[in-house]
Amino acid sequence: MDRLEDCRVTRFERDPRDLVVSGYYYHKDASEHWTEIVAPTDADFRVVNGHAPGVLRDRDMSFAGYLNEVDKEQGLIAEAKFRKYHFDAMRKWSRSAVPTFRYRDIIGNEVDVFEQVFNEYDVTAREKKRGLKMARKYALGGEKEQSEHIRNPNPSQWREHFTPAVKASFNNMYPDLIPDTGYDEQGEW
Repeated sequence: MDRLEDCRVTRFERDPRDLVVSGYYYHKDASEHWTEIVAPTDADFRVVNGHAPGVLRDRDMSFAGYLNEVDKEQGLIAEAKFRKYHFDAMRKWSRSAVPTFRYRDIIGNEVDVFEQVFNEYDVTAREKKRGLKMARKYALGGEKEQSEHIRNPNPSQWREHFTPAVKASFNNMYPDLIPDTGYDEQGEW
């Protein structure tokens, strides 16, 4: 079957620049096996829909090894290159009519956002009550201990990590991404 019939979809989206910052720190820790593949190709990164920056093959290094060897500026640029396919998909999705919730609007507001999602899906009162209980439990600052995976949940981290060189490189690679996805509301980018 090539299409899903009568299917509802909700998209949760994060600022592409924050994906770069978050991914940089996460991938630097080699938390996933594919980050340790030496001289990877795109085929090696297919499992995560990632693009293998050519510098990894040129230097015969793994992604995690490279991120730990270079300075943060070069590491962020490599992470932005890795995100190529993610950003291509974001650009395509940004033109769709799929209900979208942005990460920055969810964090600290999890229960309200999931209530909107549950209302959209017409779930039963019992399902909604259970879902909202889970949203409260796993919300940032909720009763469940936060995962070690979460380094810093705050949105707009790119502001403190993107140097002029990182910003210029990002804009060179993805000149239309920020405007296309609507993350330049204040015209500051």
